[in-house]
Amino acid sequence: SRSEFTNSENPTSSLSEKEESESSSLGDHPYMSFSSAFADILKGTLRGHTITMPDHDPKASHHRSVKDICSHSDYPEVCVSTITPFVGNDLDLMNVLEAAIKACSFQANFTISVVAKHMKASPEMAAALEDCKEQYTSALENLHRAMEAIPSRDLGTVTVMLSAVLADVSACESGFEEQKTALSMPHSEGMVSITASICLSIASLI
Repeated sequence: SRSEFTNSENPTSSLSEKEESESSSLGDHPYMSFSSAFADILKGTLRGHTITMPDHDPKASHHRSVKDICSHSDYPEVCVSTITPFVGNDLDLMNVLEAAIKACSFQANFTISVVAKHMKASPEMAAALEDCKEQYTSALENLHRAMEAIPSRDLGTVTVMLSAVLADVSACESGFEEQKTALSMPHSEGMVSITASICLSIASLI
């Protein structure tokens, strides 16, 4: 259900006072603040941010199997780290794909909260990021549709929706090539793009 992507896992309420303070000062230097905002939007929850993923036991018996499945993706380590918290005892590939979609939805929710934080910094920032907010929200809706197709094992719909997620996110990220260059970012993809790519890699195994 849609509630799986919100409620207790919605990271918006977990932003610290320090982060709120930092966001309020972004308007002082528009270009640098926008570059910083863009880098912040891309980093997700596994790149030094205080937001934590749901608890999981990395020594669980299925960890090795998840690692084997993730080895087929372009981001095997990120795949294991993001999917494991959502995987149950059944390692049927469709169930692992469901876990991957949940992980991507978690990242999308988190990213939307980061975008909202930076939009509060100034009218200029809000105008610059308005399209991104809509595109990440659209991505989350497409992830919800992909999840709805899991019980019937409608892989065609799942794949179409996941591809739409990548298109949604790319539409935002492609508008910031100048910021990517200025920041000398080694990995310009955001965590939503990465986890959506992982979902598609797992879907291709089914």
